[in-house]
Amino acid sequence: MAFPCGDNDVVVAVTVGYALKEKRRVLFFESAKLAQQLKSLKRCFVLRKGEPYADIETMNVEEREEAQKESEAELSDLIVCFGQEQNEVEKLTIRLKDLGEDVESLLEGVGDDAGLPEDED
Repeated sequence: MAFPCGDNDVVVAVTVGYALKEKRRVLFFESAKLAQQLKSLKRCFVLRKGEPYADIETMNVEEREEAQKESEAELSDLIVCFGQEQNEVEKLTIRLKDLGEDVESLLEGVGDDAGLPEDED
């Protein structure tokens, strides 16, 4: 299929095509950047409960407090899990002793501080 145009027209069309693709790429990244900025501004607005001009320091304090609460919740969950595991170990230890096993020799080396840095007291 032949195009009813000269070589110069083809070069111009290809150049315009590349320019449009580049412009599209630039606009895509700019829109993503603007969307992120809008998201940040909305977050600031929510943190300040509708007050204009969110204070960065206040945001940092609130983020820190939120992270602290999350850490405390995770720690609480870990403590519960540890308690459940400890309960299972106690039950299994009793059962092994009932079966005549030497539990201390079975657990020898388990839970040692191997690989942990030594305290320099």
